[in-house]
Amino acid sequence: MLLAFVLTLLSAPALADPVSSEAGQPSPRVPARGCVAGVASIHPVGSTPGSASDKWAISLATFADKPQHVSGVLALYAGNDRYDVQVQDVEARSIVRQRSVERPVVVRFPVALKIDGGYLASVEGAGAGSCPPEGGLTHVASSRPVKEAEVTNAPVVDAPAPVADPSATCATPFADSTTTKVAGLRVPEGATDNREGGTVTWLVLLDETGRVVGLHLLVSSDYSDLDRAAADSAQSTSYLPAVFRCVPIRSFYEFRADFQM
Repeated sequence: MLLAFVLTLLSAPALADPVSSEAGQPSPRVPARGCVAGVASIHPVGSTPGSASDKWAISLATFADKPQHVSGVLALYAGNDRYDVQVQDVEARSIVRQRSVERPVVVRFPVALKIDGGYLASVEGAGAGSCPPEGGLTHVASSRPVKEAEVTNAPVVDAPAPVADPSATCATPFADSTTTKVAGLRVPEGATDNREGGTVTWLVLLDETGRVVGLHLLVSSDYSDLDRAAADSAQSTSYLPAVFRCVPIRSFYEFRADFQM
């Protein structure tokens, strides 16, 4: 019986420094300096892919083991315009909980525009403080729209007038983390004979240079040898970090390996 291996690599937001995980691998922790949560996704609402929209769905996330309710300021960028959007009691899903559900807030603008990226700039209440983009969860906006029906019950916040930031100094101010060379998967000894299979997802933490500085197991295959094989591949793969307004930042990648019988 031949065992097939399929790699799927998904870019994701930036995060803070690693600590030790239960599996003995470095893993991310809640961002420092008051950043109890951050931006997990940014999607236009009801538009065609790649087009401008006057409504954008913003979801927050946390590395805490349960969802957090967050109030603070979202900094959303459209070109050199920054919109500082005040949000109240938005639920940030737990990244480390597989079944945690995104509950977005919808930001409404007076005209249709394209959001390039954003981050949670500050939080209020418990753990209050500022969250610079290089130290918290940061996200590049997606061109994939969500349907109006998907955010019918989401709270809606009107965007304030924008603040003009200094012009970006590079051709591509925003970019997701990406791979430059994907390492092959090692076939674990005995995996084929034991008919082992499943999907493994590792969260790969990158520093500002794209060097791997931590791993955190998000989804296990229920076979420790397959999990380790996927970790070895994730660790050995070469990456470029995410870029936020022309600055490479600490970021992470969701590295998924499908072990198919």
